[in-house]
Amino acid sequence: MIDSPRLAPSGGCICAEWPDRKIVPLGSDTANFDDEEFIRVRDRTPWLRLVRCRGCGTPWYLAIDTVDDDYYFRRLSAAEAAAIKQSNIWPTDYDDFASVWPKPSDLTGVEIRHPWT
Repeated sequence: MIDSPRLAPSGGCICAEWPDRKIVPLGSDTANFDDEEFIRVRDRTPWLRLVRCRGCGTPWYLAIDTVDDDYYFRRLSAAEAAAIKQSNIWPTDYDDFASVWPKPSDLTGVEIRHPWT
């Protein structure tokens, strides 16, 4: 499910027709995609963020993989977004994505895998 982001429909929401997991290639044309199309709500690390769509307000858990050059978006429920904001409890989806952590040594004892394989 890797493809380029498509233009936002007339309502201005870029994510309305996205699946719950979306991979967007990171390149020169999408270098600022996350900041242009989403509002940063909270950072877990420099590469893991809670964001919400500027068009519709849908919360997403975003991983920015600067090694494989992809954005990984995972749609969140209202309860998951609230758990992050209120209790700093993050989903585990990206916990073993080596390229989104400040130091891979932070993942000691974890089987490192390529995202969403």
